[in-house]
Amino acid sequence: MSATTIRPSMSLLKEIILDNDRDLPLHAQLRTSLERLIENHFDDEGRFYSESQLIQELGVSQGTVRRALSDLAHQGLLTKLPARGTLVRKRDTATGLQHLAVFLPDYSSATVATFLTLLNAECLNRNIALVPMYTHKGERLLKAYSNLKFSPKEGSVVLLENSPRATMELTAVLEEKGYNCVIIGTLLREHPTKFVGGCNQTIIELSMQHLTELGHRRIGLLVNEPEEKENTRERSEAFRQWVRQSELDLDARIISCGTQLWEDSYRIVAPTLRELYQGDYRPTAIFSISDAGAMASIKWLQQNGYRVPEDVSVIGSDGVDAGAMIHPALSTTKHPHAEMTQAVFDLLTNPEEPENTKTFLKPTLLVRESTGPVPDAAPRQIAL
Repeated sequence: MSATTIRPSMSLLKEIILDNDRDLPLHAQLRTSLERLIENHFDDEGRFYSESQLIQELGVSQGTVRRALSDLAHQGLLTKLPARGTLVRKRDTATGLQHLAVFLPDYSSATVATFLTLLNAECLNRNIALVPMYTHKGERLLKAYSNLKFSPKEGSVVLLENSPRATMELTAVLEEKGYNCVIIGTLLREHPTKFVGGCNQTIIELSMQHLTELGHRRIGLLVNEPEEKENTRERSEAFRQWVRQSELDLDARIISCGTQLWEDSYRIVAPTLRELYQGDYRPTAIFSISDAGAMASIKWLQQNGYRVPEDVSVIGSDGVDAGAMIHPALSTTKHPHAEMTQAVFDLLTNPEEPENTKTFLKPTLLVRESTGPVPDAAPRQIAL
């Protein structure tokens, strides 16, 4: 009897424990557990479990099983053959994704820290060695990619929240050398690279619907992030389009801080709001293009006698954890960082994906304490 006809022992599946309360999606937990079984209990070309066997024995959905098996196939561990079923492939796995270099700027950012944590957790689950490669502020690129110690056959590269110029330079050099690269966060729509990020149009739609349903008509979009970033420009344009298409009588304006790249997007808010509130335009709601700007706005408003949200509502755009810790807690849009991380690995492990694949995942509205109904009158005139 050949190896391919031997049915795998169902008792092995008792080793698999799936936990709905973990941050890691079920399909990723299942994939990791099955990968461990393949490594320890299966021979090359041995028959693997069928979808129906896994569904019945583990009590999980078909979608969860299919996603896990698809990931294992992309890793080169499984192959499905007509009339033979799903077979294990172990001979060629040595040249799979063994290393992941993450190029990132070394500055304080809640978003960068969140993604780095999730990438590291996923690498641990997949037995991949993660190597952070710090690019400073885009000034150490040559040193960064010269330190890459593995070949394109052994690993891939993620570029995390680097500047547009640094991202273009890095991808050009690394792709020329044959590395598979995925960009997180730095949107370059016309640049033919693989990208994962949030949907800017959804951020604007969710936040503007929320504010206008509360009765706000004077809404200021606070642009406290560098306009060199395509994400910043795209959010501003989505705001303009939403206002133009709205049937409401809105007095909505864009408030630009003139932030330069690598400038502190938190500290620049105070002088911008001071100048704004010395003029005639006093919005009843401030919609910041980032959570840093929203939290800075709350601080400035409170220090200058305005109540949030009784006088002015404030909403952010990033869903960082720090927003829940301030008072009042910040309303914002929450990005699906765990799903975005999975999308990154889908692109890294699937060689058939086109080079210009752009994956945009939609955030959800997170309503906390910093937004409320529009005040009956205009925000109070306070001497600044």
